[in-house]
Amino acid sequence: MIFELKSLLLDQNERILALERQNAMQSEEIAEFRTMIQTQDEKILHLQRQRACKTNIKNSSILNEPTSMNVQMKKASAFKRSGIPEKVIQTSAQQRIARAADTTIAFYAYSSHTFPRPSDHFILNFDTIITNLGNGYHPHSGTFIATRSGYYVFTWSFRIQGDAHISTELVVNDTPRGTVYYDATEKVGGNTGGTVVVHVNQDDEVFIRTTNTNYNLGDILSDNAGRTYFGGWLLS
Repeated sequence: MIFELKSLLLDQNERILALERQNAMQSEEIAEFRTMIQTQDEKILHLQRQRACKTNIKNSSILNEPTSMNVQMKKASAFKRSGIPEKVIQTSAQQRIARAADTTIAFYAYSSHTFPRPSDHFILNFDTIITNLGNGYHPHSGTFIATRSGYYVFTWSFRIQGDAHISTELVVNDTPRGTVYYDATEKVGGNTGGTVVVHVNQDDEVFIRTTNTNYNLGDILSDNAGRTYFGGWLLS
């Protein structure tokens, strides 16, 4: 009788051990599935942001067209009353629109997310494009690549709060051209920024990054309360 009870107890212990091993394996599989789901969610979010940026640019172009066309129609009417042939008027208007599109270079974009504790020489990418005339700004790298040489105005701003203190700089290729430092207090934070006027050659790269002066502590924020942004334009 005692032998049978020992055998039964041993058998139950083996079953319990097998169940515990199975449970551990299932826990590992669940953790792997969660990691896969999180990775897929991040990829989907990235694709949605890309699509939203392209849609914003397309919609902006569509919305701007009627205003330009209305102005040209009014001018065309004035020329028509003066006796100039309509074909000449249309050709002249189209040429002026084409010249304006070719010569105007301007961009503005802001970040839709927080940069948690950026390291030294961390390049900020501004993924939400509002304006990108000339298509010189690239949101994935946060870099503006000049399509023409000339004097440009660049402006940027970043937001911090709490005990954070951050130093950022505007860089042309590998050369800093302007630096801004902000030290927030425990209960006071906000935005600060800088503006630089500098000559840039065609194909030069311009971007915003943190400095390497050991002055960086805390997060760079960007939300409806205050955006972290980057913009610029070519002086005519």
